[in-house]
Amino acid sequence: AATATAVTAVSREVDMGEIHGMSEVRAATELAVATWSNLLLLGLGTATGVTSVSRRVPSIIEGNAPFRAPHHSVSTQQLLREAGSARGGVLYMDDIEDFRLSALRELADQMNYLDRVIDSSRSATARRPLIIAAALMAGILMSHNKSLWALHSRIERLEKK
Repeated sequence: AATATAVTAVSREVDMGEIHGMSEVRAATELAVATWSNLLLLGLGTATGVTSVSRRVPSIIEGNAPFRAPHHSVSTQQLLREAGSARGGVLYMDDIEDFRLSALRELADQMNYLDRVIDSSRSATARRPLIIAAALMAGILMSHNKSLWALHSRIERLEKK
């Protein structure tokens, strides 16, 4: 049985200020944290800094934000438990394309449910329960050109509304 590998809390020893030469990535990450949005970080290979940036996201979230990084082989139930443990922090999914599609769908359903609960509370202090930071090799996107083009076209249509 696969187990989740995770760090329960990132110490203040790792800090976003340690990331140099990636100003656009830092700006996008800071915006995601400010709006409690998810991140999809594309890497062009190993050692591109995607994991390093993701591990530092809790350092720019107020309070002691957890960081959880389950292995792609975890079961759906384990992934949902990890997401629960990441509330108020970050769930980092390295190589997201290797996670089971059924587990990703269940996680998405849970996130949509939580978003509806938060929206209906209309509380000024309500916020997303966690940020999902996912890493994906850029080559994966390039190999799915048709799907990417369809997604791009849909985004353009939505932006025009």
